Amino acid sequence: MPTPAVAYLTQTFRAEAGIVISASHNPYYDNGIKFFSSEGTKLPDDIELAIEAELDKDIECVESSELGKATRLNDAAGRYIEFCKSTFPSTLSLSNLKIVVDCAHGATYHIAPNVFKELGADVIAMGVEPNGIN
Repeated sequence: MPTPAVAYLTQTFRAEAGIVISASHNPYYDNGIKFFSSEGTKLPDDIELAIEAELDKDIECVESSELGKATRLNDAAGRYIEFCKSTFPSTLSLSNLKIVVDCAHGATYHIAPNVFKELGADVIAMGVEPNGIN
C-alpha cells in the first residue's frame, strides 16, 4: 500500500496507529519504519525517539499469547481507490483521455491505474511488477 493509504486507513478505521515499512524512493536496503498517529498524521518527534530507543534495546521474547494481533484488511486497496476518486472534482472528466501511468514498480502499482480507469480514462500502465527490491 502507498504510504498515504496507510495514513488514510489508520484514521478511517480509528486504529491506534499505522505502520509502514518503506524506503520510499530509495533502494530497498534503506527500508525504515514510518509510524502514524490515530489521526493518520506523523508522530511527534519525541514519540518517534522513544520508539527508536525501545527498538535499540535487547529483544525480550514473550509468549505469543502476550502479543497483539494483526488483521488483514482485504479491501484496503478498494477503499483507498474510492477515497482517491472522491477527491477528484466532479465537474471534470477523464473520459476519452488516454493516460500513461508509470508506477515505477512501487506501492501504487495496483492503485493508480485503477483510480484513473475508474474515473473514465483509457490507461496504459507501466512499471506494475514490483518484486520487493525494485
